[in-house]
This record gives sequence, C-alpha cells and structure tokens, in this order.
Amino acid sequence: MTARIRNSLRLVWKFKNLLLVVGLGVTILAIGFAYLLVWIYRHVYFNGQFQHLIYFVTLQFVPHVWRFVILTAVGLGIVLWSLQEVLMHVLAPFRQTDGNLADQLQSYQKRVQGPRIVVIGGGIGTAQLVRGLKEHAGRISVVVHMTDDGGSAGRLRRSLGIPPLGDIVSNIVALSDMEELMKELLVYRFKGDRYGSDNDLGGHKVGNLLFAALADITGDLNTAIAAASRIFAVRGEVLPVTLENVFLHASTRDGVEVSGEENIDLGKYEGGKVLEKIWCEPKDVPANPRVLEAIRKADVIILGPGDLYTTILASLIFPEVVAEIKHSQAFKAYVLNVANKPYETRGFELADFIEAFKRHGAEQCFDYIFVNKDQSLPIPATPEYDGYSFVQYDVAMAKAMGYKIVEGEFLEATVGGKEGKSGSLYHDPKKIAKAILNYYHECCSV
Repeated sequence: MTARIRNSLRLVWKFKNLLLVVGLGVTILAIGFAYLLVWIYRHVYFNGQFQHLIYFVTLQFVPHVWRFVILTAVGLGIVLWSLQEVLMHVLAPFRQTDGNLADQLQSYQKRVQGPRIVVIGGGIGTAQLVRGLKEHAGRISVVVHMTDDGGSAGRLRRSLGIPPLGDIVSNIVALSDMEELMKELLVYRFKGDRYGSDNDLGGHKVGNLLFAALADITGDLNTAIAAASRIFAVRGEVLPVTLENVFLHASTRDGVEVSGEENIDLGKYEGGKVLEKIWCEPKDVPANPRVLEAIRKADVIILGPGDLYTTILASLIFPEVVAEIKHSQAFKAYVLNVANKPYETRGFELADFIEAFKRHGAEQCFDYIFVNKDQSLPIPATPEYDGYSFVQYDVAMAKAMGYKIVEGEFLEATVGGKEGKSGSLYHDPKKIAKAILNYYHECCSV
C-alpha cells in the first residue's frame, strides 16, 4: 500500500461520522434515482443501438448481486476521492508547509481534546517545558510572574512605565506555530549591553519592544497579549499573574533585606546570600482574575521548572493563586530544577526546595515531583555557570512527606547555549512533557 493511499485512508477515517451522513444522503438520492430508472424502464421504449448501450452500461450481462457489488464499489470510490479532494482544497490555506494533512489533523485533534494545562513559572525552563506540552495539548495557560526588573524588560519598565515583558515574550514564542524566522526575530537582541542605559536601543530584545508598542496601542496588557497571540499563531495563552505594577523583595537567613528581582537573582547584596522569604510590594495587590479562572478549569497544574524564588514563588506569593491551586482537584506536579543557581539555591537538595514552598504556604500546591536522575553531563566550565551544581534528592524522604516522586532521564542531550549562555542545563521538552502527561493519564484512568 502506497503512502498516499495510507494517508488518504487515515484522512477518510478522521471524517468517518461526516462520511456516514454523506453516505446516507447519497443512498437516499440513489433510491430516488432508482425509482426514476424503474419508471423509465417501464414506460419508455428504447430500440436499436441505444438499447444495446443501455444493456452494457447497466451491466445486464452479469448477475444482480455482482451488479450491486461493482456499482457500489465504483460509486463509493468516486465519493471518497471527491470528498478528499474537496477537503484538501478547503483546508489548504490552514495547512502547514511540511507534513501530510492526515498527520496535521490528528495532531490538531489531540490538542483540542487534550487536557487543560496551567504552567506556573515564566523563564527559559518553563518555555522548554511548554515546547513539549504544546505537541499534545492546545489548551495551555502559562502563568508568568511580573516582578522582573533586570535586562531589557527592566529597562523598558523603568523608561516606559510598563509591566515586565521578557518572560511573556519567551513563552509566546514557545507556544507559537509561526515560522522559525519570525521566532528568531522576536527573541533577537540588538547588539549592546542588556543592562545598559534605559534610553539606549542596544541590548533590547525585539519582542519586548513589539509588546511594549502593543500594550501602548491597546491600553491593556491582557488585550495586548491576546492580540499578539493571534498574530503569532499561539497554541494557548500567556497570563501575567497580576496586572498591577509590583516589585519583588526578599529577606535572607542572616536578616538582610533585598529589593528588586535583579538584585535577588544575581546576589547583588551583602551577607551570606541564602534567601529565606520573598514578597511583593505594594502588598495585597490582586491576582489576575483570568489566572484564577484558568486554575479552576485546569486538569493539570505544573509548577516550574525555573528559578525557585524569582520565577515560581514569585507567582505563589499571591494568596488567591495558592488557594485556588490547593482547592483544585487537578493533577498537580512540581518539576524540580536540573541544577542549582549560585544565589537562589546554592547547594540546595530537594528537601530545601520543599521547605521553601512551606515557608511561603505553598507546600500543598503539588502532589507529584518530577526529578531528573541523569547527572552525567558535565556542567559547563564557563563563568556564567560558576557555583552551579546538580540538584540532589532523597526519594524516601520525599515519600515520607507525602509526595510521589517520578524519576527520569529528563536532561537535554546537548549543551547548546540559550539566552546568551555558552551552555545550558535544561529539561528535554519532549521527555519531560511525555512523562507528565503519561502520569496524568494513568491517574485519570484509575
């Protein structure tokens, strides 16, 4: 059987219900036409060559059963071929340039019928996970923290008075089906210092500038994100955890208070540089109502992966968000980071991560913990990875605390750089997404 025939049969099977209805209509039409033929046969007399032609066209030289089989097979073949051609032409404007139509329809069906997923994080680690999830689900909501004040996003925030846009752009790109060149355009960074002057163009990311313009045009961040999602063919939605202008603060174990997400993340403060707790100011700002709605509707809620304090907990310091997650009956998972960063979680083990969630009242926000057991890849010996180490974990301890541990080789096979780094220690999008969804489906089938 040729590939074309197989693909045609798969396409036909996708529309089997429609074909049944069409078949019913054709059958009724055929019965009506048969009555007409019977009437003609009984009341109209044909002679000569015309009668001879009718003899062959109506297959009168073969038994009645074989007439039925032959005519049905020919008619069905013509109907199926014509329906396929119609579908190919109707769906042509919506097809991707690569892959056959049957595969694309199957992928689309999986996504629209897949689980509703909420991912809470925002950084590069979250974007990696989202790239894997979008192949299996189309109803994905990525909840992004809004405390970033460093780099291009921070400079635009100070100069234009707009919310931070960096992680919004990264996850729009991760969820997008647009051409690779357009994705590269959004994450393209102009030459220069990303931490430079607020009024300089150098170091800015194109996507940040674009979203800044959209936010100014629409006058509302949610509307700007929705507009960008339509423009860039996004599968799902990206939601800021709050629509208010907030700033992150932290206290360390030795009592030092630190202001600003960039200072916290990069360790720009005195003392032992071991974080204890974070909060945002102004305090008591409301969470984005659309985030709360997404959590209420979710089948799967995933925390991370990403920086513990400045990415994940930065979205869980909103009491309404934590309350909705705790109340949810969804499959709730936390994806433990592959490696520790020097200033947020230097030397942390899994127990330390759990204790951090507990200090922020969020230890009941997940039941499953996905951990990477592949620590064979050497950490890049470059300055930006100074102080990094693989996260260690104790399965028995976590189980004793009531969590279910899922181990797997989730590490990305390569160390290709991301976001200006010469190497990367991130989860493989396909492996971690597949593991999470497999466990979700197992839980749902019980």
